[in-house]
Amino acid sequence: MSHHPSTTTQAWTRCLTLLKHCTKTAQIKPIHALLITQDLHQNPYIISKLITSLTSLSTSLGLHYSSLIFDQLQNPNLYIYNALIKAHSNSPHPRTSFHYFNLLLNEETLRPDCQIFSSILVSCAKTCSLISGKQIQNWVFKNGVFSSDSYVQTGVIRLYVETKLWGDARKVFDEITSVDVVKWNVVMSGLIRCGLGTQALGLFKEMLVYGLEPDEFCLTTALTACAQSGNLWEGRWIHEYVKKRKNHFGLDVFTGTALVDMYAKCGCLDLAMEVFQGMTKRNVFSWAAMIGGFAVHGHAMEAIHYFEKMQTYGVRPDGVVLLSVLTACRFDEALKLIKRMPMKPLASVWGALLNGCRIHNNVELAELAVKELLEVEDCDKDEEDAALVQLSNIYFSSQKSEDGYRIRRMIGDRGLKKAPGCSMIEVDGRTTEFVSSDQMAIVSAHCKLTNLRIASNDVADKELFVSVEGRLLLDPQQKVLFSCWGFVSHTPKRAQKVS
Repeated sequence: MSHHPSTTTQAWTRCLTLLKHCTKTAQIKPIHALLITQDLHQNPYIISKLITSLTSLSTSLGLHYSSLIFDQLQNPNLYIYNALIKAHSNSPHPRTSFHYFNLLLNEETLRPDCQIFSSILVSCAKTCSLISGKQIQNWVFKNGVFSSDSYVQTGVIRLYVETKLWGDARKVFDEITSVDVVKWNVVMSGLIRCGLGTQALGLFKEMLVYGLEPDEFCLTTALTACAQSGNLWEGRWIHEYVKKRKNHFGLDVFTGTALVDMYAKCGCLDLAMEVFQGMTKRNVFSWAAMIGGFAVHGHAMEAIHYFEKMQTYGVRPDGVVLLSVLTACRFDEALKLIKRMPMKPLASVWGALLNGCRIHNNVELAELAVKELLEVEDCDKDEEDAALVQLSNIYFSSQKSEDGYRIRRMIGDRGLKKAPGCSMIEVDGRTTEFVSSDQMAIVSAHCKLTNLRIASNDVADKELFVSVEGRLLLDPQQKVLFSCWGFVSHTPKRAQKVS
């Protein structure tokens, strides 16, 4: 079917103009239909714009529709590959980007560029695909991309940080001639996620020695390291540094929130309040840090007051805020607080209350929380299933096994398959794992205990140390059984640990 050139040009121009204003997949579909009717659906340039618009929406529907369009293309160009690989690398399913990267490698006339290498390295880091990541690293080293592109350099560092290979991360880090604050921050953030706040602070000091000026994100990371390691002195020094720096950008919401969190966790609630009150802009995380500080220090009334105050400012509390408030409150206060909320409680509200009930084994309030959660209109099946699992665990912990098994049967009827609980016991350097459904292990332990004969004075000689961490899906009787199994299996003068 042929079209008059002027008509085609008009359709081309109009489609490009409309794409700039699209915010939903449903708005893009009619444009795609118009391109098909004007025989433009195989044009690489305009289709790349179409796919870029779809992937920029960051929705699963947009990604799915862009994949369908891609499957119909005869000659996709590098821009289309780049858009799809980048979008999938930033999606909840980054492994999909490997599919398009492999397709690109099979193209005879196309080769990956810096942007594609950077995006695929993000996917490797997110999925901890070390082998694939190392292959990409070798590729970019050989073709000279690594030495010339800052994003690729950051991607390689992030790969080793996410896989916790700190030596390799540092080696790559040291090979870069000009390291910017982003790369320093990537390594610092990775250390903090592994609980290595002190090492992250050491890296921050090293960065300052090199003469680099940290941005607000780097300062936030350093303050988080102070909060994690309880280093108040370093935290106060960073605060003074923020105040005195020449190009002072003001106390932004990220740095301010980090300061509030740091002071609260280091025991200086008055300084946390001072910073919070001096912030010109606050988000839900700022309020969560302040309310959490009150809760940790046992100031229930202040936590409730700030919780109500944040809502007057139009900030909607999330699950973290609610859990902090509920932690500070007694349960009757928590329930009253929920009931007088100006908006209808979300599933996350009842979930936060349920989590508090689990910690304190409050069965009656847990039953009410689950009942209310199941009646929430926008509650999805995953939230409902998680609530039922929590309730069954609370029943078992409260010695109400019949109710616990009743909920378990209900869970089974809903089609939820919950991973069995497990317990590991270390005896004389050897670790043995027991699973709640492992009947052979239970029988073996029973057999070993049947012939057990230990005099009371022998017990004292063993200098036995047992630390049991309750995995809620294990029946209490099984935990005791496996602890006893470890006891009879262990030799004197050695400790055993059950987790």
